[in-house]
Amino acid sequence: MDIGTAKPSAEIREQLPHHLVDILDPVESYSAGRFAADAETALADILSRHRLPVICGGSGLYISALVEGLHDLPTATPSSRDKVSDREELLESIRERDPAAADELRDAPSHRLVRTLEVLAGSGRTLAELRSGQRHKSRFSFALHTISLDRSELYRRINARVERMFAGGLVEEVEALRARGVRPDMVSQKAIGYREVHEFLEGVIDRPEMVRLVQRNTRRYAKRQETWIRNKFPHAIRVGHELSLYK
Repeated sequence: MDIGTAKPSAEIREQLPHHLVDILDPVESYSAGRFAADAETALADILSRHRLPVICGGSGLYISALVEGLHDLPTATPSSRDKVSDREELLESIRERDPAAADELRDAPSHRLVRTLEVLAGSGRTLAELRSGQRHKSRFSFALHTISLDRSELYRRINARVERMFAGGLVEEVEALRARGVRPDMVSQKAIGYREVHEFLEGVIDRPEMVRLVQRNTRRYAKRQETWIRNKFPHAIRVGHELSLYK
């Protein structure tokens, strides 16, 4: 999964070492908890060599797991993590146990809804109650920086980047994954870009609609990221677009 994830090229990675890249097969599931543990190991290794680690992302949940720590939650089973259910049914099941959580997660992907339902059913407590408990804090401290970019320029870059991904072979990348047995219902294939290509390959949408949806869904995700970061980390240092990283 190189093109759809905008993975740094081999040339860039040779000049600047990247960690936690190519550590999973697309058929495997991953979690914020596993990421936090893997990141802690990488951070310790980098610092032991007197280098400065930079965490660059992406997924707010994963950054929060590393920076703020995680609460003790029931462990997910592989079968439940790969479970596919109707989103509305999942939301309704969550709402029966925790209405506030259902409102919070109304735009969340299906696999996160499945995980939330596991947690609620397994613990018998609401998310607010679980979050009020002790967190496992990182032993490292972090300076957070967030990018400030004009919305119209951000959207222009997103649209252009999506065009480059398709020109670079995103459809062919997904075809190769499918040939290897990677299914559209797997967690890795729910990522923006991959799920739309699967729909195109299955004849659900045509190519122009596929490109349009990837651009639109990426723009929406970027907007949600901005809102989440602004609310979650109000004291983060805002930098110009020449610094495209969280530090």
